[in-house]
Amino acid sequence: MTSNPSLFDKRQSSVIEWLRFAMACMVVLLHAAGKGELGHDTFSYIRILLAHGICRVAVPVFFIISGYLFFTKLSEWNASVWRNKVKKRIHSLLIPYIAWNTLALFIFYAYAVIRAHRGGEVPVSFPAFFQQQKGFMYLWNTSNGSPIDYPLWFVRDLFLLSLGAPIIHVFLKKLKIPGLLLLVLGLFSIKSFPQGVLFYAIGAYLQMNRKNLLAVFSIFHVPCSIAALVCLVLLCVSFFEQGWWFQISQKGFILFGTLSTFHLADILVGNKEIERNAFLSRCSFFIFAAHGILILDDFAFYICLHLFNGSSLTVQMADLVCRTGLTILICLLLYYLTERFLPKTTRFLTGNRSSRLSHA
Repeated sequence: MTSNPSLFDKRQSSVIEWLRFAMACMVVLLHAAGKGELGHDTFSYIRILLAHGICRVAVPVFFIISGYLFFTKLSEWNASVWRNKVKKRIHSLLIPYIAWNTLALFIFYAYAVIRAHRGGEVPVSFPAFFQQQKGFMYLWNTSNGSPIDYPLWFVRDLFLLSLGAPIIHVFLKKLKIPGLLLLVLGLFSIKSFPQGVLFYAIGAYLQMNRKNLLAVFSIFHVPCSIAALVCLVLLCVSFFEQGWWFQISQKGFILFGTLSTFHLADILVGNKEIERNAFLSRCSFFIFAAHGILILDDFAFYICLHLFNGSSLTVQMADLVCRTGLTILICLLLYYLTERFLPKTTRFLTGNRSSRLSHA
């Protein structure tokens, strides 16, 4: 760790940029590992560790970063400041959210038409397909609490948190640390507690008090890492019962694992084991938004289905790695092509994101 504040802030910016890309890839892995039935074989336990444990830290990390950046550069807090912040989030969150989900709607419809023709069936009409997606609820909740482009539930919730930022600000200003502990209690005691509120509030509180993320999380990294490992083991052992122990251990891992992730990323960046790449920083949101639109669940799945035939652990692991890697590579290629040939479309779909940290 460096004692120079300016260098520390520079490293924090680098860590945040790389966490965005790494966590976007981890979301892809989460969705790849979560596909299909689970048994009691070795590969199933690996998938449990990934899909119900390790990869679950990705979105909370995004929430912390977003809360931290929303409250940055504030000399005062008033209605005018909040309105300006929300206007920026309309461009960086709401418009891309609507665009991606609408794009997904038409792509899924086209895919349904193609499959119908290939099967010798009469394709469903668009109005009928639209009703199947619950009408305009495709923008909010088609199934399992997610919009039609299912990874974007995070963007939906993040925008709502931006709208509720004045309430969060007053809550943290008045209650401070006890307020955060109250949210932690809510996480563990309420089954359907919105986790994003806690992690967004953690980021907001640290920024409101001018704290460096890496400096704070490095203080607690040892106990948090130990607690995360213990919870991960308990999660795996208790998974099939889906009882109280599983709920507590999973939430415990998400909390402690998320806090540990920042310190781990700091170590990697500080040791030069990963280097900054502006292209990867820019395409993080594209990977996050695009992978759920036929790429992971259909195209990559179809390719790997024909590449890997067998039930051995090696074959199953190769399939999982290939599906994840192929999905990320396709997303990177699509982003490169759209950025090169359709730059305005790319800026529109990504909320004009760049490697700069002004976009939360």
